[in-house]
Amino acid sequence: MSPSQTSESVHRFSVCSAEQLRVFATSQTANCLQNQRPRHTSNLHVNKIKKEQVSPEEFCKRKHPELSNVSYQKESSYNGTQFSIDKCQIVCLNEESNKFTVHDAPDNTPCSDKNNIKMCLNKECKIPKNITTFPKRTYYTRS
Repeated sequence: MSPSQTSESVHRFSVCSAEQLRVFATSQTANCLQNQRPRHTSNLHVNKIKKEQVSPEEFCKRKHPELSNVSYQKESSYNGTQFSIDKCQIVCLNEESNKFTVHDAPDNTPCSDKNNIKMCLNKECKIPKNITTFPKRTYYTRS
């Protein structure tokens, strides 16, 4: 890579580095890049997710530990823009200054009063499918 970052060198390899990459990529040794290791996964069920959810109230307290009077607002609006947990937005209100901040709700945050199974996933309020994830224990294999 280029030793200095200028407007011409951003995200570009130097000629020497590019040549080394080309030589490696066309060599027999480059086959190691295509090795696929088996993944050990476990199912992550909705019940387990629900046990580990952080409520929006708790989120606001953790996000703003410097504020003694911070609370969660289910919805709020500013200049015609509506913010709400239904849109996977957490509104934290500083009760002393009456100012609020809006945060993206973390994955697994409950987001619907009408359907207690719905939760935020990638900023969308939806019913999750059972997901496969990696277990806490990590498995290593030798190549």
